[in-house]
Amino acid sequence: MESLHLTQQEFAERTQIGAATLSNIFNDRTRPTLNVVELIKKNIPNISTDWLLLGTGSMYVENETAPTSPVPPSQDAQNPSLPFADFVPSHARPESVEPQPKVIEKPQRRVTEIRVYYDDQTWESFLPSKSK
Repeated sequence: MESLHLTQQEFAERTQIGAATLSNIFNDRTRPTLNVVELIKKNIPNISTDWLLLGTGSMYVENETAPTSPVPPSQDAQNPSLPFADFVPSHARPESVEPQPKVIEKPQRRVTEIRVYYDDQTWESFLPSKSK
């Protein structure tokens, strides 16, 4: 953001990241997600992923200068994710299948009494019939 001489709002617009999300990241309330990293890489294509993720190496790849424009939409369809996405270990990838809820078997409950309270401070009790 600083190397491109952008304000936080301009950076949010350029990278398509919500201003509130960026504010939370800059104020150490949250950590950047992979989605945030992908949006930055998609909209600033010559930023180094090593620098972005690990803080190592040069900030920019190729000619080491800041980019002049975000990636065109036609390129986005050809390269929808970061180049290192294929190298994430399978155990670290999120599951796309939602977990099934755990079913706990309990005996069926039965109603033993129903009470109705009235606004005149009276009440009635109703007991179910004892038929089986």
